[in-house]
Parts: sequence; structure tokens; C-alpha cells
Amino acid sequence: MRLWSLVLAVALTGSVAAQPTVTWEFLGPESETRALALLDPLDGQPFGLAKEPLVSIDVGYGDLYRLINPAGGTIWPDQAWAPLHWGDSDPAVYADASGLILAANNGGPNVYGRSVDGGATWARVIDNVCGNAGGGGILRTYAPGRDRALWMTSRWCRSDDDGATWTPQPRPEPSYLIMFDLAEVPASASAPTGRMLLAVGGGVLVSDDGVAWRASSLHGDLMGSGERYVASSFAVARDAGHPYGATVYVAVNLGGRTGGPYVAVFASEDAGETWAERTAFADGDLGLAYLSGYERIAALGDGSLVLGLSSARSGVEPNDRGVVVWSGDGGRTWVELGPRAPWAGEHPPMERCDPPGGQCPGGVWPGWAAKQVAVDREGRVWVGTDHGVWRTSGPAWAVAE
Repeated sequence: MRLWSLVLAVALTGSVAAQPTVTWEFLGPESETRALALLDPLDGQPFGLAKEPLVSIDVGYGDLYRLINPAGGTIWPDQAWAPLHWGDSDPAVYADASGLILAANNGGPNVYGRSVDGGATWARVIDNVCGNAGGGGILRTYAPGRDRALWMTSRWCRSDDDGATWTPQPRPEPSYLIMFDLAEVPASASAPTGRMLLAVGGGVLVSDDGVAWRASSLHGDLMGSGERYVASSFAVARDAGHPYGATVYVAVNLGGRTGGPYVAVFASEDAGETWAERTAFADGDLGLAYLSGYERIAALGDGSLVLGLSSARSGVEPNDRGVVVWSGDGGRTWVELGPRAPWAGEHPPMERCDPPGGQCPGGVWPGWAAKQVAVDREGRVWVGTDHGVWRTSGPAWAVAE
């Protein structure tokens, strides 16, 4: 796959990168997807072999499921999904192709689940300090000084033994800021230990060691009167020829900008120290009357980007629902990826429309948006929605024309 990415990059030199032609496949189940993890994701180095089966973890109604039939299904539960017998409410899931799965529990205090055999057996780990992720994320890092460490963002803890035990870390200041996402920029000649980045309620924080943190240029007082930044997710587009090893992107909920856009994508070319706005989406763009502002962004192996945009209201207009957009020019321009809102079902969830319990106009509920976004090594885009898991029919690489 890396070779194919290289060949693709060469083919695109001197040509125009056109959007990929894909459709969306429904993999089931017909239930809310509260978390999504791939055992062999695009950025899962050094885990995963090229022939490793693609496996997805789906969380819905407090249960954990593994995709065993890539062809998918239409009715939950069905032959496409197998329960992993964890059985707690899990807002955060980490998985890798070694067979390690961590399910951060939000249904009871100080408990999380750990499996080292792909979910066949589980250990319920009780930790009075780091055990409850409470909706945060889990990430593995690789740079010197934090090689193969795992981080749990909401409680801000570190594990050096694959999640068997965790150690609290000094919490970045100001301590009231919620941590929405964590990213690592690879080690490079310009930054020998790489960088760690935190997306928080005040923007983006930067650290060279994971202990001492400083504000990037994209940071402001969340409680102040000026422009405010709530950074929701990162995408790291790796590039061996880049002086810092990657371009980093962040999706931001903007506040305090008079008459301005609500969601923006910023980019950094110096491992997160400084940021430049690449594009912004105003309420009403792409048929979304009110953008939710907490969007998920991901990078493909060729450097292109995907972004899930969702509406903050329900049952207003048929087109007021979530879409996935794609950018082949570093986040400067965007087009819809595949057909419009393929996950919009005919029967909205109870009490999710206006008035409560009524039918949404057009028979859809705009909450069925891409609330989780992941990319596998084949270049397919996976999204978790309130109407199951969906996947593009093929790679979402750019097309030369």
C-alpha cells in the first residue's frame, strides 16, 4: 500500500487531482455507533500486515461488536457482527492488530476492559485514578521517550505496558480545558523527538515530551471576548520529504467571529507550533443550516483529507443533515465524498425529531452524520453514525486527470 501511495504521488505530479468516485456501503448494524476502531488502520504502525483482515469495533447500546463479515448486513444483530462479550457502555475504544483491545468504560466508575486476544477474553481492570475515560480517546505514540506508550486523554494517563497499568500525568493548564483529541507528529530532523498535540477547548497545545505543554499560535482564552477556538480532532498527513515529517490539520469550532463561519480547518507545517486557516464552513454551507462544530477529520495515505460535517439541529429540512467532504489540495477546497447522506434512514429514532416523536421532514434525521471517521490501509473511509457503520466502496485516493 505504501508503494501504491508512492506510485500515485508520482502519477499526480504535474496533473490535477480529481475527487475519487466512490459509493457508500452499509455494514450494519442498525443501531447507534458510539465508537469505531480499526485493528489495522492506516496510521497503525508498526502494527498490522498488508494481509491482516480489516476488523471494525462497533459500540451500540452498551455492547461491543466485531465485524466478521466484511460484506456487511442489513439487520441488527446479523451474521456480519459478533459480540465481544464486554458489555459495558464504552465511549472510547482502542484496538491494534496485535490483538490488544481497550474499552474505556463510562457506565461505572474506575473500570475499563482489556483484551489481548482480539476480544475472545476480557479482564476488567479497576483503577481508582485512570480507569474511567469518560468519553475521551486512547492513542499510542512512537517517538523517542514515549515509544509505544498509550495515552488516555480524558483522565490524562499514560501506560507503558499495553494498558495493563496506567500512570497519571501532569495535567496541562488551564486544568478546566476539556481534551478532545491527541496526535503525535513523527520524529524528524527538525524535531528529533517529534511532537505531541492536544486539541482542547482553547485551541491546540504542543509538547516535546508529553509532560511540559505550551500554547500554539492557535490558542485563546475560551472565556474571553475575542475569537475562541474549540479544537475537536487532528489529522496527520505523513510525508517523508517534509522537514517535520508531516502536515498536521485540525478541525476547529469557531466562536466569537462576528458573522463568520462556525467550523474551520487549520494546517500546521511546523509540527503544530503555528497554524494557518485553510478553509471555513459557514452555517448554510452544503445544505447544513447549523453546523454542530465538533467534526472529525482524517488523512489518507496520499495526503488528501476527509471531514465529517453534521448539523446541530434535527427535523428542519430534508437536506439539513450530515455529509462527508473530501479535499485533495491540503484542505483549501472541499467536495462531497460519494452520494449525499447515504446513512439517512427512513425511520428516525424515537423522540429525535420536532416535535418529539414526530416524523422528520423528508423522512430523515440529520443526527445520522459521520460522528466517527477512520481510514484503513486500503484507503477506504469508514464512518460511524447513528444508523450503523458505513464504508466507501473503494479507496478514496485522488484520481489523476
